[in-house]
Amino acid sequence: VVHFNSSNTQKIYCSYSDKIKGEVLSISHRDISDNRKKRVRHEICQFTYLGPDTYHKGFYLLIDVCDRLWRLGYKFKLNIYFRTDKERPYLEIHKPYNYGELGVIMDNTDYVVVPSLWNETYGFTVAEAMSYGIPAIVSTTVGAKDEIETDVNGIITEATFTSLYNIFIDVIEDTSLFDKYNANICKNYIPRTISTHCQNLLSLYN
Repeated sequence: VVHFNSSNTQKIYCSYSDKIKGEVLSISHRDISDNRKKRVRHEICQFTYLGPDTYHKGFYLLIDVCDRLWRLGYKFKLNIYFRTDKERPYLEIHKPYNYGELGVIMDNTDYVVVPSLWNETYGFTVAEAMSYGIPAIVSTTVGAKDEIETDVNGIITEATFTSLYNIFIDVIEDTSLFDKYNANICKNYIPRTISTHCQNLLSLYN
């Protein structure tokens, strides 16, 4: 049996054979715990990108979208955690972080953005954000989209300029969207601990 860590992984692997027997079980790590709480969106919407300065992760797409929004007069901030020579009035550049600082990062975040252009198996960023009650905006190529029910506790979108641009306008202008996503995460989303993950794996192989 094949353990697929996301439906995206399953779709890609099974496109090469119709004889693969497997099951999708999203993964976890030992530091994920339940830190959900009711939050209030910042007056100026705070987006956070926790990926690297690379094309395939969608960073340059994200910058292009933000540039257009800023030129049109939308006010927001984009937090990044690596050094870059890009200078933008909306860009907050932070030093690389360690996991122990994640709680502070999430306190200064309204939406985690994962706009990857290439297919990915699974990344922990979305699950980590939601474990703090923070909704995520992710592209359809991201394996961790399995954590999200779109327009209920976050947003799944195509990794295109137009799609991301329109979604950013919606969440910047409509503060009630954050309230809805945060409330639904707190009510219905249960962070997956490493203990639960291990139990799920044992059940699969048994």
